Amino acid sequence: MNHKNQQLLQSAYDELQQRVTRFSAVEQKLKDTQDQLDHELNLYKRLSHFNSTALQLNNANAINQLAVETIVDILEVEAAILCVKDCSTGSKSVHTEGIPNADITKFEFYSITQFVDILENPSKVKFVDETFFSQIPELKAYAKGVLLILSDEKAAIEIGLLGLISKQKAPLFRTFCSNQETIFQIFGQQFLSLSSSHIQSTKIQNQLNEINISKIELTKLSLIARNTNNNVVIANAHGEVEWVNDSFIKTTGYELDEIRGKKPKDFLKRDEQSEEEHARLIKALQEKQNVTVELVNYTKSGVPYYNHIEIIPVFDNEGNHINFISVQKDVTHEVKARNEILKINKRFETIAEKSQIGIWEWETSTQQTIWNSILEDQLGITRKILPEDFYTYWKSCLHQEDKNGVFEKLHEFINSNETLLEYEYRIIRKNDFKIRFINSLVIAERNAKGEIIKLIGSNLDITEKHEAEVKVEQLKQYYESLFHHSPSQKIVLDNQLNISFINNSFLKQQPEWEDFIGKNLLDLTQQSMGRQQMKNLRRLVQKVSDAIDFKKLIHFSDTLITPLNKQMYRLVNVFPYYIGSELQYVIINGVDITELKKTQKTIVGKNQELQKLNNELDNFVYRVSHDLRGPLLSIKGLVNLILSVEELDDNLLEYIHLIDTSTTRLDGTIQEILEFSRNARLEIHRETFNVREMVQSIFDDLRFASEDQMTMTYESSCGDFIISDKYRLSTLLKNIIGNAVKYRKIGQNDSFVQFKLAETDQKYIITVEDNGEGIAEENIGKIFKMFYRGSNTGIGTGLGLYICKEIVEKLGGSLEVVSEFGKGSKFMITLSKK
Repeated sequence: MNHKNQQLLQSAYDELQQRVTRFSAVEQKLKDTQDQLDHELNLYKRLSHFNSTALQLNNANAINQLAVETIVDILEVEAAILCVKDCSTGSKSVHTEGIPNADITKFEFYSITQFVDILENPSKVKFVDETFFSQIPELKAYAKGVLLILSDEKAAIEIGLLGLISKQKAPLFRTFCSNQETIFQIFGQQFLSLSSSHIQSTKIQNQLNEINISKIELTKLSLIARNTNNNVVIANAHGEVEWVNDSFIKTTGYELDEIRGKKPKDFLKRDEQSEEEHARLIKALQEKQNVTVELVNYTKSGVPYYNHIEIIPVFDNEGNHINFISVQKDVTHEVKARNEILKINKRFETIAEKSQIGIWEWETSTQQTIWNSILEDQLGITRKILPEDFYTYWKSCLHQEDKNGVFEKLHEFINSNETLLEYEYRIIRKNDFKIRFINSLVIAERNAKGEIIKLIGSNLDITEKHEAEVKVEQLKQYYESLFHHSPSQKIVLDNQLNISFINNSFLKQQPEWEDFIGKNLLDLTQQSMGRQQMKNLRRLVQKVSDAIDFKKLIHFSDTLITPLNKQMYRLVNVFPYYIGSELQYVIINGVDITELKKTQKTIVGKNQELQKLNNELDNFVYRVSHDLRGPLLSIKGLVNLILSVEELDDNLLEYIHLIDTSTTRLDGTIQEILEFSRNARLEIHRETFNVREMVQSIFDDLRFASEDQMTMTYESSCGDFIISDKYRLSTLLKNIIGNAVKYRKIGQNDSFVQFKLAETDQKYIITVEDNGEGIAEENIGKIFKMFYRGSNTGIGTGLGLYICKEIVEKLGGSLEVVSEFGKGSKFMITLSKK
């Protein structure tokens, strides 16, 4: 064969190879895209189902159980655990799915903090394996899983989400991927948000309940303190009067303004017979202790009276002394009333402080207001306000948009006979100008004519509750929007199979269904519609019935004609949702798979075309094997016959040797092309075989290729048997060891080849080292290219190392080389065990 034909043949082969590679890549890409789309669609449908369902639940246990079931669905695992810890109380709950009943009690005592201690970065999704589970006795039966720990400091909640796959069933489940990590992270954040909102809402509701109780207690306290015949004095920590009741004023004749800031001993003169009791009183006050004494005091007009006094020091939660409360009473009367006042007063102060209730009181007679420090914080009061100026200051805090509504409510209340008014409004706090939401309760004391004597009010800052409600509403609207604008077609049936919802995507394709909302699905078969529509409807009714009977998700596909008169292929899922044995609703979800059908048809066509190309390639290889090698072998036979003639001219002998060398090289090229073709086309066939025997056989076939002596050493740290593709590994080692023999140094008798075998859990490691010619540094990056020859001393074709690289990649490994020109080379091969 002349040189021109050889070039044409090579060019045709290269072009064919490129076409095969291109079509293979296109086919694989289409398959990967289809699988990825199907899988991701399924995961997000499950996540969407969780969100839409969870938003309809009010019970925390129901939400948690739904969440643990969803973990199994979106991660596609065998089992799941959900731990929820209330950091404020230390209480925790555990929910499981797919865990054997015998193990559930163990998890009830399992602390979620152990997960946090084990992980370095618990707030991110982590894939765990047996090493992780071995540290947890309760989970030692599991082989792998996905773990996520999240917390919300504001809501004081910590959650742990764990999907598990047991050792026994691990081969049945797919390997975890980045898509699952992403959707699990999204799911965890959404669940944390839902749980936090639910907890905040519950806490706020409890707080409101306490407020309602405090309102009643406040009314009691006010009525008792104002109307009791006992004299009540409230003094600060220094014993200076802050407040006295009307009975005290009536009894002593002193007005509050006269004695505010003074100590009782300074204006309530005592008789000499009270000195001993007074000394006991002073000692008790100094030691901040309760004391009961009997003194003879004098009114402002100098009238003596027997005053039985009980003084109680008041402390805040931190133990700081803040007030003295003194109740003065007749010795023989009202003892019980005084004690009741003290109890109610203490209870009210505690509730008001703990609940952060702002309290105010307005007297009709004085037109003045008194208020507590909590109310000052709520309004952001930054300066001292006179009692008569409080109402003006409060009005200036009202949000402009709420002023008219608030004044209208107050006006109607004052002019009615009602005693209780509750309403909400906004204020703009004076110190930081932030908008706050206030829940206000007003209680009116009226005389017999219905006229207001006094107004008592309580203010509660409900900004956090309002923000939580807004956040929940926004989240609900967001997911409802997603549901409405989802590209998939959705119908929701109630437990009686009445159509309660149809989204826009469905109505866009079947607008006539808008008239069916509110009707029963079973009754639609009596409607007048086209043949194909009726066929689809009856099939849908049957699938809904099957899904309810079997209590499981049902899949089927149908075909419909769109309003644009186009044919649509649709994949339909029917999901019946049960709580216990009671059907709650049925979700019907349709996905347009028209493009997928077209893609499948395209793939089939490409596969047929690719099969045709593969057949043409097989024919080409066959022709190369038989049509080209046959003549070459005949030429080699003739050369051997000519060389057997004893007397040949030296020039002729040289030419004949050149012919023999070229023929041998061409034959090697053809054989290596056949090896490359087989590697590309044949499936991997893994089997167990003896590597030592293979290596020794290859070396024995090559060792006498030259008169120079050469030795081989074999080392293995893992035995001689491995599991791999025996044919491909033999071809690989023949080329590597063959190169070591071919390119050994001429005239060197200490030439050697060292073969080493080792393994890890995932791969085999093979090293082949020699002390031959080596490879120049500038050629290292070229030796694995097709038809590249790095040495002129041998008769190589330049395909050997290229084929080696292709084989290693086919087996999922790698091939590297380290070489120094003139000193030798070292080839490092890794092969995957899977």
